[in-house]
Amino acid sequence: MGISRVEEDRREGIVAQLVSEGCPTVQAVIEAGYSSTTAYQRGESIVKRAMRNSPMIAALDEVGVTTKRLAKQVKRGLKSKKVTRLVNSGMVEEFTDDDMVTQHRYLETALRLRGEDPDTKTDATTETFEQRVTRLRMIATSKPKSLP
Repeated sequence: MGISRVEEDRREGIVAQLVSEGCPTVQAVIEAGYSSTTAYQRGESIVKRAMRNSPMIAALDEVGVTTKRLAKQVKRGLKSKKVTRLVNSGMVEEFTDDDMVTQHRYLETALRLRGEDPDTKTDATTETFEQRVTRLRMIATSKPKSLP
């Protein structure tokens, strides 16, 4: 038999408080009375819910840093370009190309915001930078995971 909603809310409040004080999430979940076998998963979902309801999110919304605005910025970052200027005999040539390093950073940020962890999905010794960017683009454009 599961615990009551009141007890669940109380435990989640304890976890949020302990985490905000610097306690590791798994330890906070166990100290709040949850099972150690489900501590990692439960801790992740509790912290995500707490973040959505945090005063910082409200403050960011208030100054215009909304989820929609962040999404637009990430989308722009995924299209980042770099300009290279070459000077040869007094002639200046400009080349525009994808800025793979910047695009890569935006991809990783987007994936983390969606709840993906790009660092656990690859073996860096067998994947080139370009392959990783291509793979991460595919993940970023796939259907997002459902929220808890």
